[in-house]
Amino acid sequence: MPTFLFHIYGLILRESANKELVRRHLADLLELSHQSANQREGIATAIGIVSSSHLPAVWAVLEHLGRTRLLRTAFMSPDCQQLDPDRHWRWVSCTSLLCYGRMALHAREQILPWVDNIISRMVYYFSCSCYDNILKTSFLSAVIMLMKALKQENSTQSYKFSQIPELIQCLLGILQKEPNFLATLFRQKIILVIVGLSKLRPSLKPVVKSRILQTCLQSLFMLPPMEKLKSCLPPLDSAPDVMVLYKKSMQALDLLLQNFISENKSMDEMCFLLQHMEPWLQSDKSHERKRVVQTIFPLLKYVVDYVTLTEEATPSLLGHQIGLLALLWRDKDPVTQSHSRQCIYLLLQLLIQQKGSTEQFMHLNKMKNFEAKARRESEMRFYNVVKALNRSLTVAQHTQLSLALLGGLCSHNCLQCDLASQLLLMIFEDRSIKAEQVAEILQGLFQELPSIVFKSILQTMMNGGDSAGDSVPRGDSRGDTVPVSPL
Repeated sequence: MPTFLFHIYGLILRESANKELVRRHLADLLELSHQSANQREGIATAIGIVSSSHLPAVWAVLEHLGRTRLLRTAFMSPDCQQLDPDRHWRWVSCTSLLCYGRMALHAREQILPWVDNIISRMVYYFSCSCYDNILKTSFLSAVIMLMKALKQENSTQSYKFSQIPELIQCLLGILQKEPNFLATLFRQKIILVIVGLSKLRPSLKPVVKSRILQTCLQSLFMLPPMEKLKSCLPPLDSAPDVMVLYKKSMQALDLLLQNFISENKSMDEMCFLLQHMEPWLQSDKSHERKRVVQTIFPLLKYVVDYVTLTEEATPSLLGHQIGLLALLWRDKDPVTQSHSRQCIYLLLQLLIQQKGSTEQFMHLNKMKNFEAKARRESEMRFYNVVKALNRSLTVAQHTQLSLALLGGLCSHNCLQCDLASQLLLMIFEDRSIKAEQVAEILQGLFQELPSIVFKSILQTMMNGGDSAGDSVPRGDSRGDTVPVSPL
């Protein structure tokens, strides 16, 4: 049946005042074959139009369909590899998903009290059906329609939706099943939908956000290197522009991160986001390290330019994360080198903005030349950055920075080991270590010594241990931080 006939059929039923007649015709409509995409979309279109005037009747008919045809089909074909002998009903769950999406679009403000029920049905039908590309496409289309409907209603923010985490879990499941190449915009669409869902009330719990971050980062960072993205594609009728697909997918990830920090404007949230990127900063693969710093940099730039952190927090974890970024200053990829330096510069800006004193902002203005200086390889530049970190970080953050650099001594990369040893010696010789840090830093050093691969680095750090112990003046009672000096 042509799609426009479904549309007309829906318009006629929408205007009927006889609820029983409407139910009967809707039931007949759902008895049609669900085999073709046009048929499924046509049925959903008619159902959506009718729901604008007969929402309870439409809901009742779909519930009946779920209890009879859908469940029966699921039990008839438990093995997803074996086709349902009754092909007429094979994709009925896909039709149902599209129906719920169309209902949300057409029912408008009526739909808000029904949203949790709709989501629970969508999640159930998706979970109990055999996974294939048709189910994936239908589910994503339905969720996009639901999100579009919620965006259109001004009163959406006055409602709390309890089923959002379950819906997000289904979307993450799709993302995890995506092949390790880029042929469609599925990744981008899924991440953008999650961005929209995360704006609804109540706010997502940290454990849900953590799953989102882990899955999205893994899905994008583990893609093949840029130069191999196109060659990894399977034979296709029309080859997509993988560079455009990649760019749009990464832009969606940027929006997700920006949304999370905008919802919770704090340094704790920033560290929470960076914590999920730590494994990629330490990756053995150059293209993964490059991708993570290319993701962190625009996030930090966004926060510096557009976000005012609402509370002064000093998470010690920040020192560890700065240390991991510092260990990339001599990465073999020049983009990774440059971005890692700029990321530390931006983190210093955030620390200074948090303190907010006039003197510190004067220092901040003098630091604007950091990016230009970062292009020059010199020990003096390293020294200036280390000195700024020594004076900007709290004692706990400074300790974590030192411990992260100590971990870099055990790398099998000679350049990284040498860099870690240089930075540590600068810290020791700058006499910035306080009495309460010495024991933990020396313990960390002695734990790492047996794992150091390069003998020259080992000898340097054995001598450096004495510097660490001697770097604390007797009677040192300085406070946690002092103003940062210009780079």
